Amino acid sequence: VLKFNSKAKLVEFMTLYCEKRFENENHRFLFAYNFYYGLKRDAMKLDAGCILNMLHGEMMESTYLMMKQQCSDVLKMCEKLDVESTDWIPKSQFLEKLGKLFAFKKQTNIDRLVARLEEHNSGSEVYYNQLLKPDAQYVACGFALELQQQVMEERATFLELFVRPPNIQVFTHSQQC
Repeated sequence: VLKFNSKAKLVEFMTLYCEKRFENENHRFLFAYNFYYGLKRDAMKLDAGCILNMLHGEMMESTYLMMKQQCSDVLKMCEKLDVESTDWIPKSQFLEKLGKLFAFKKQTNIDRLVARLEEHNSGSEVYYNQLLKPDAQYVACGFALELQQQVMEERATFLELFVRPPNIQVFTHSQQC
């Protein structure tokens, strides 16, 4: 049994998991190969693509967790609005609350989310349990994919600013005079 370590990276976890689960090195390799092949095969599916990106070092695990959190926030918002437990809410209420939930997002990003919502729900109701769930082929709907893309873009912008701050010109006393 593996002990929970919230600070462990996915690659570290997978290494430990394979070592504990399979004594035979060939079995470890076969499992790892099949796991990786399955991710590659299903890379266009929301979670599989993200996990593959994390294994490649192309996505930080914290970015993936942020994506899951934003999806969870949308679902919780909808559940609060659905006082009659009908699994749908008026689109007008959804749009109003979405803007408030993501007040930090640029208006163009909100507009992109709304456009993707319209592709999925063109009527006056939002069936929110279908909004974030994958279809029969386990492919996420456009709204969820757009939300994922925005989180990655926002995270990349944040990291760009954090890692490489804008050039700040510092003047010495002699240059100011």
